[in-house]
Amino acid sequence: MTEPVYWLNDRPADGALDGIARGIVLELCRQEGIEAVEGSLTPDDVHTADECLLCGTGAELLPMRSVDGRQMVRSPGPMTGNTQDAFHKLIEKETRRQG
Repeated sequence: MTEPVYWLNDRPADGALDGIARGIVLELCRQEGIEAVEGSLTPDDVHTADECLLCGTGAELLPMRSVDGRQMVRSPGPMTGNTQDAFHKLIEKETRRQG
């Protein structure tokens, strides 16, 4: 069974740039069997999600702890932690290979 993780950007997801960090996280989710949902989200989608992530090249992966002053139910949660761990292991592996 997979649980959805909602993907948020600083611009609408349906117009998001195809960034490196975004692509890595989507691939890691596929490898782990985590359903990554992309698209325009409503505030209700965010408020009812188990976990939400923000992602960017400089920021890497950041859990959303609150939205509009409302605490997230379980963020950061296990999917966020697992995805962050996998992301950092991949970055470490790739930088070692090139160094």
